[in-house]
Amino acid sequence: MSIKDIIYSYAISSGTTKANVLCDNSSNPTTTLAGLPAHWFRYDYTNPDDSSIHSVFGHVTKIEDVAIIAMYSADSHSFSKFPPTAEKIINSLNIRGYITFEETMELIPLQCPNLTPKL
Repeated sequence: MSIKDIIYSYAISSGTTKANVLCDNSSNPTTTLAGLPAHWFRYDYTNPDDSSIHSVFGHVTKIEDVAIIAMYSADSHSFSKFPPTAEKIINSLNIRGYITFEETMELIPLQCPNLTPKL
């Protein structure tokens, strides 16, 4: 799956349409995420709980076949207040490794014995 397909899939799962997604389509991404080349994206969607409009921006990269997404989302009235701070947070992220979803489910009972994951 291409980075562009990942962005569209993620955005569409939020309730927007492909036409509403702006993203970096270049073969040479202009931004980074955790020091890795990344593509940026931005879209708006309607929150199904209260019909408010929310805006999202973020960066996405891949390590092997794993997509890493860091994003900022807020209602459209608050969105413009915090992008510089969100951008600094996204740019400060480091990735030391990753584990699979299955490995995460195995670790939860060890780290949090009172929490039972529900699939």
